[in-house]
Amino acid sequence: MSLSPGGPAGTEVPVLEPGDNTATECPRTRAPHHWRTVLPIAAVVLAILLAGLGTWWATAPPFRPDDDKGDPQGLSRDQTPGRAKWPLIREGDRGGRVFVVQHLLAEHGYPLNPDGIFGRITKTEVKKLQRRAALLPDGEVGPDTWPHLIVLVDSRSKGHAVEALQILLHYAGHRTSITGDFTAATGESLKNFQGSNELPVTGVADEGTWLLLVTSQRPAIHS
Repeated sequence: MSLSPGGPAGTEVPVLEPGDNTATECPRTRAPHHWRTVLPIAAVVLAILLAGLGTWWATAPPFRPDDDKGDPQGLSRDQTPGRAKWPLIREGDRGGRVFVVQHLLAEHGYPLNPDGIFGRITKTEVKKLQRRAALLPDGEVGPDTWPHLIVLVDSRSKGHAVEALQILLHYAGHRTSITGDFTAATGESLKNFQGSNELPVTGVADEGTWLLLVTSQRPAIHS
């Protein structure tokens, strides 16, 4: 192979002579320098993202149809069965929960005229109940005192405990007359409340029913 003039000024064109098997090499096209730097970095970033997506897919909890639904019972999470907590009722409180405390104290034989106001006399009677139950006599009705205050109420019951139950049912949205007599209407309201709050529908006010009835009321007003 020899070089022959004939190309652009200052250049020579290679000429193949007979018997010359040397191939003319064409210059290789190379990617710009910045792409040679960016492409490996992009590949690493993509690999990291794909690995993260795979980890999320493997560990994410399965979707359930009711995940985006609100509480069907209309109760806060702390009031659902198994999570409800007895409220604290103390001197200076007034309202429906105080009426219930006073009626239940009267059911146990403590002389009270329920008026919905937690005063000095109510506190004194609470202390008496606490001493009899071997509790700290602080005069406050809290998680330790409520279970000793409530009583089992069924269709054979009458008196202050039934009246307390009827007050709670009435203000929980299950209307019933507040008479102190366990009527058929009272039993029906009680069963409706139990059914709508995932409780056994027995028509008997046991501790679980009392708990949800009390926690479904408006908080006592303190003054």
